[in-house]
Amino acid sequence: MNTITFLYRFSFFILFLSLTISCDDDDNNNVLGVENPRPLIYDVLRNNENTYGTLLAALEKADLENEIRESGRSVTLLAPTNEAFNQFLDGRTLDDFTAEQLESVLLYHIIPGNLDVDQVTDDMSVYASTSAQGPNDIDDNNTQLSMLFSTTNDQLIVNGGSANGGAAIRLTDTIPSNGVLHQVDRILLRPTLNTFLNTDSSLSELKSLVETTFTTGIFETENTPFTFFAPIDTAVEAQRETLNTLSEEQVRKLLQQHVVTKQNVIVANIASLAEGQTAATLLGDDFKLTLDAAEVTVTNGPTTAKIDQSQTIQTDNGVLHRIDTVLIPENL
Repeated sequence: MNTITFLYRFSFFILFLSLTISCDDDDNNNVLGVENPRPLIYDVLRNNENTYGTLLAALEKADLENEIRESGRSVTLLAPTNEAFNQFLDGRTLDDFTAEQLESVLLYHIIPGNLDVDQVTDDMSVYASTSAQGPNDIDDNNTQLSMLFSTTNDQLIVNGGSANGGAAIRLTDTIPSNGVLHQVDRILLRPTLNTFLNTDSSLSELKSLVETTFTTGIFETENTPFTFFAPIDTAVEAQRETLNTLSEEQVRKLLQQHVVTKQNVIVANIASLAEGQTAATLLGDDFKLTLDAAEVTVTNGPTTAKIDQSQTIQTDNGVLHRIDTVLIPENL
């Protein structure tokens, strides 16, 4: 072997070795057998206390730090900045809150699993179930509060943004080994039915009807929890001619008959109810729930609507079901 050939092969070997050592092995998180793990979400917060110090302190006071430091499961954390906490606290400190109060707030910022928000595009409303508990359903099972992701002016927002008790996502960190961190600019308030009525893009026509008919809102009563059967925009548009012939009082009654009182009826409950089961609405009339083969439907008078089973939309004061037809009773 001549000198030139030897030097060429030796140089190639050194180059190959250097590339191998510098390569980031994403599957094993190690280099030549040396562990090089990605940080946990907890570590990201700890290493950035200038941004997340108050959040970390709140998680620790609420005894929730293990929710974001366990390596065996993945979570998505909506992480408010120190500035977001300052706006929320408004001169108060974390000492002014009990551990239980902080837990109630913070669990709403934690979503089980990795949430990919890249799928959210214009005119889309994507729901996710959080770790925060809502009112029990009619079988006395726990429910989880929902969260709504949408976009406005190319900005990804949660629950309609700050004006609606939500927030804007400022950046996303996919580095953590146990999930995803989304930085948000506000503390997220636990949602009510009005939260999603105001922000779900498929309910804009219904929102307009409610706003023009109820000066104080349709859910301003003590008959919680509610089950709200909410007609989507195409359902309202299909009945526009009929709706235009109704008086304001008739529209009020029509909308009230879409709201069941004192029951948190989720889709699983409806599927288990005996056929012909009835429930009282805001008007006190019977509201008939029926199960038609594989399609869960709700019936009032001559009108039957299919219930969107793709998502249980749970809030603090009840559950919202999107339906494909406006339910128009006979005795308006």
